[in-house]
Amino acid sequence: MLERKSNYTLLFYIFLISITIFRLWFIASSHFDLAEDEAHYWEWSRNLDLSYYSKGPVVAYIIFIFTTIFGSTGFGVRFGAVAISAGIALITYYFVSAIFDKKKAFYSVILFNIVPVFAAGALIMTIDPPYLFFWALALFLTYRAINYNKKWWYVVGIALGMGLLTKYTMAVFIPLLFIFLLLSKTNNHWLVKKEPYLAVIIGLLFFTQVIIWNIQHDWVSFRHVAGQAGISDDVAWDFYTSIMNLLEFAGSQIGIITPLIFLGMVYASIKAIKIIREQRDITALLEDDKKKFSGDNYLFLIIFFLPVFFFFLLYSFYSKVQANWAIPAYFTGLILTVAVLDELYKRSRAKLLKAFIISSIGIAVIATVILHNTDMLKLFSITIKHDPTAKLRGWKELGNEISILKREMKKESFIFSDKYQIASELAFYVDGQPMVYCANLGRRLNQYDFWQGFDRLIGRDALYIKGYGDVENDKEIDNAFSSCEKVKAFIAYDNGYKKKVISIFKCSGFKGMEGRKDKITY
Repeated sequence: MLERKSNYTLLFYIFLISITIFRLWFIASSHFDLAEDEAHYWEWSRNLDLSYYSKGPVVAYIIFIFTTIFGSTGFGVRFGAVAISAGIALITYYFVSAIFDKKKAFYSVILFNIVPVFAAGALIMTIDPPYLFFWALALFLTYRAINYNKKWWYVVGIALGMGLLTKYTMAVFIPLLFIFLLLSKTNNHWLVKKEPYLAVIIGLLFFTQVIIWNIQHDWVSFRHVAGQAGISDDVAWDFYTSIMNLLEFAGSQIGIITPLIFLGMVYASIKAIKIIREQRDITALLEDDKKKFSGDNYLFLIIFFLPVFFFFLLYSFYSKVQANWAIPAYFTGLILTVAVLDELYKRSRAKLLKAFIISSIGIAVIATVILHNTDMLKLFSITIKHDPTAKLRGWKELGNEISILKREMKKESFIFSDKYQIASELAFYVDGQPMVYCANLGRRLNQYDFWQGFDRLIGRDALYIKGYGDVENDKEIDNAFSSCEKVKAFIAYDNGYKKKVISIFKCSGFKGMEGRKDKITY
């Protein structure tokens, strides 16, 4: 029996090492250009600060560390995502081993690595990998604090604080923690002890650097969050739009998790709630360990899954919600699914259940493999109308094009765009990785608005890269220069259904330009 347990640990490490090596090879092979947000966070890492306009500083710090080691390359930017994914796998394995057993732990790790959204997060260095890491770490440490040693509460505070410095929605962890303690009959005694409260205080102390930055910048991050949440919008509520937003969000969640696994989570949640209500012993689930656990373990997983998911589902009825916002919910949601289905299969071994599990895994694996290389669909004469990897293509070619044009101009000329996404990609892919600027022509604020602007560039020539489409120049840009001419409309990507086109203008004699302060949004 002990040998069997050891085998799962060995299998876990073989799998983890193998998939990590594959991912390092994949990012080194440069199959895809940097995503727009990746390039922008890399720009943050070149301008280290206490915090930033839309997020905390952790993602910038991570990119800074690894680009310092490996250089400002795609590999350097994305190394953090691969390393963090390995860390999440370690947390998952030992977390699930503590709650259930090593078999479930191993299959939970496998599931996380074949689900498309998590597989993508292991390669793309955005906010989500470190956010999920600190969410998972805080959960694991909380479980240890509750069940083993109260000193772990102080480390929970550190994980919570780092999570808050990564993404503000880490704050959701705090009420969920106390809801669990309130509902748990075996753990509600923690509500009258100081340790959980000290953990929260420690976490909030970490967040003070974000507060300091915002005090220095007129609370712009909080204005931005309010704007994203729709709190500051003056747009009238529309029932049809709300229904469409809700359906879009629900559909996106089924898509990023895959339909059958999502259905499995629904079933697992219903089953877990039944176990929690009955508060029965689940000794049968843990025969190998000869331990007794109550439904509190399921309660712990459910509390950090369903409330998060339903919050964003219901909120999508009020305002548009991005597909990745609910990702932390699926950390415990997928663990719950593995635990329930594994127990169900051990008891019944029904052919239908076996077929469901195999089909779920098969669909997820196929979706994830295709996500790594959508071009393979062409082998089957299939063309994706909305290729999810389209935004990861063409930036290097655009950078080469701008590099050629830049060399033809005066040495002191500069590059700018009307969109931070394009400006960030150009900063990364143009030769020499120059400073690139972003004009504010009435758009939402972004981090470029807090760095050095155009005021010191009077008299210089410039390349203006406008997205998206084959369009004419903006009047504000024409008026800001002695002359501007359109060079070309550069086709950045074409998959047979749509084209990403970016217009390039060559401008001479910069006269100065102020942002459109009359239309500033956050």
